[in-house]
Formats: sequence, C-alpha cells, structure tokens
Amino acid sequence: MTSAEIDREACEGSRYCEQVAPALFRVGEDEKAKVLVEEIPADQLALLEEAESLCPTFAIKQRAARARDEAK
Repeated sequence: MTSAEIDREACEGSRYCEQVAPALFRVGEDEKAKVLVEEIPADQLALLEEAESLCPTFAIKQRAARARDEAK
C-alpha cells in the first residue's frame, strides 16, 4: 500500500498536483492541497510520482507501508 501526505506548511497552492492527479489531490479555499484518498490506487502511482516531482515546494510526500503494517 502506498499513501501520500501534504506538508501543509510547505504547500503554496500551486495546483500542479490537482492538475496532474485530480483523483488524488484537491486544493481547498485555504489554498492548501489535500489528499483525497487514504490509499493510492496502483493505476495512479505514476501520477502521484509526477505530482510529487512537480511540486515546487516539495510538499508532497509518498509513503510506502511497511510489511508488518500491511499484515494488519
């Protein structure tokens, strides 16, 4: 399982993430991005990586679950 999180202090609301992966990210009225799903679907992983690489403030962090967490 892969998840993503946003460093809300770093996020400047550039909307690159929302443009690249609209099923994963949305920028709110506060101009901060939020992740829309708890678990990134396999068919969206490439879009997550692209959004992460395009973020000008490096606010997107990809997280891979540890094997023991997946066993729960």
